[in-house]
Amino acid sequence: LQHTLDQMHELTRQRGDLLRTSSHDLRGSLGVIRSTADLLHLGVVDDAERDQYLAMLQRNLTNVFTLLERLMDLARLEAGQEPLRLQELDAGQLLTELIAGMQPLAQERGLALRADGPATMPVHADREKLHRIVQNLLLNALRYTPSGLVSVTWSRINDLHW
Repeated sequence: LQHTLDQMHELTRQRGDLLRTSSHDLRGSLGVIRSTADLLHLGVVDDAERDQYLAMLQRNLTNVFTLLERLMDLARLEAGQEPLRLQELDAGQLLTELIAGMQPLAQERGLALRADGPATMPVHADREKLHRIVQNLLLNALRYTPSGLVSVTWSRINDLHW
């Protein structure tokens, strides 16, 4: 019972950390958006600068949208409104395809992205949620790894765990 309580407290702490971080990131992005919009509204920038500021607006709006989607996903999960759609799927193929799709981003950041696991690994999971989780982990790893290698490995432990 104590172990379960400790796990619940840890999850609550992690949820609070996520909300604080997301709020901070949203506030920062919205500040950049507001400042950039003010500069563009004042008309004190030339055409070349305007293009840079518009690109900055687009990046920050995309970031805000992504953060809001993640917060909404968390709220739906906590409310039990996002049910799992479990099905048989090939996790090896899904992971290999995701990693292959991220190679251009890794190369752009000067990083090596390596995949290591069985090419085929049948599992019982929610394809959409698995895809979203792995994609978010990969994007974060590529975003926050300053140099070197991002390595993704997978294997089957037993019939219930992989």
